[in-house]
Amino acid sequence: MKKIRKWVIVFFLLSPIMLLVGMRVAWWFVPKKPLVVLAMDKHGLTLEGQARQPLFWVLKHDRYIRRNGQLYEGRRDYLGLFPLKNEKYEVKDFQNMNEEEIQHIASNVDVTYYISTSGISANLAKKSGFVQKGMTEKDMSFLKKMKKSRKLIFAEFNVIASPTNSSVRHEFENEFGIRWSGWIGRYFATLDSTSLDLPRWLIRNYKKQHKGQWTLARAGLVFVHENGTIEILDRKTDLKEAEPLIHTFSYGINRLGMMKEISYDGWFDIVQMVAADHVISAYELRANDRGRKLLNQSGIPVIFPAVIMHKAKDFEFYYFCGNYSDNKIPSNSSYFVGGQHLALMLDGTSRNQFFYNFFRPMISSILQQYYDKRSKIEKK
Repeated sequence: MKKIRKWVIVFFLLSPIMLLVGMRVAWWFVPKKPLVVLAMDKHGLTLEGQARQPLFWVLKHDRYIRRNGQLYEGRRDYLGLFPLKNEKYEVKDFQNMNEEEIQHIASNVDVTYYISTSGISANLAKKSGFVQKGMTEKDMSFLKKMKKSRKLIFAEFNVIASPTNSSVRHEFENEFGIRWSGWIGRYFATLDSTSLDLPRWLIRNYKKQHKGQWTLARAGLVFVHENGTIEILDRKTDLKEAEPLIHTFSYGINRLGMMKEISYDGWFDIVQMVAADHVISAYELRANDRGRKLLNQSGIPVIFPAVIMHKAKDFEFYYFCGNYSDNKIPSNSSYFVGGQHLALMLDGTSRNQFFYNFFRPMISSILQQYYDKRSKIEKK
């Protein structure tokens, strides 16, 4: 009896280790999938930040590989700004390429993801030599070539906002059938002016517009227009719930494995569709009557797109109306089958919930469907 009890105890002690080993070994047996993915990131993150980009978690977990057979690595496998030591950056983008070189890249790339084009501060720009911020005409040349070749295109929050010039923005909007309203917004857990999460420019500009006053302290929603106008809805007086809620519709739930509803606490942009696209998910601002009146006065809708899709014979395009790549995910869990469940058990914060239950299944499913489609075409 003692021996049985002993082995039962040993078994229960070893079970978690055996489970982890099994999940790790199972990952090695997931078939590798060759797919050329080009990410564009001009945001200038740290090396650690680049390594934890959500896109690269998915690429590693699903075992997509580069042409040389290696897994993707967030520190190197992209174009844009590459962080060096002493706050310096190396620049690798399309600006010093001619049309022939851009065409060569577009013809060899299967998928592109425009993560950010916002650039870096003026001081860092001087040190790095990086001048060309925002989406450029050469970026548009590349994207047009990708579209013409019916490749898969992703873009997300703010890639066409400042510092992108208006002519390039309008070209992007006309090419992909969306319109930015000029508004961006974000939920803040506290609007206390001493909070380190609140941008100093936000407080400074708000005071200029409100007789030098900042009387806010509770949670709330902040809206910033490209013309500098700032509107803020307070949790107690203007909102039923402060965090925006994302509703995902049947296509996203059934075809992409996304959660039906999830809260979102990052930056978002208010974008309108002007072409025959499909809304996979939509934001809902949970305002009360007073809040709705304030939003209406500023031309801000209560419900607007969160994920826009154009999937037809001419091209495949997705626009994410939120700063979804700002959620940095440690790459360790990507090397386990079912790694998302492991990560949620260890750290189930709201940001991780958003990645594992919304972003990850969406990206993973879209890439898999595109990969399967390409494979069928190549076999013919």
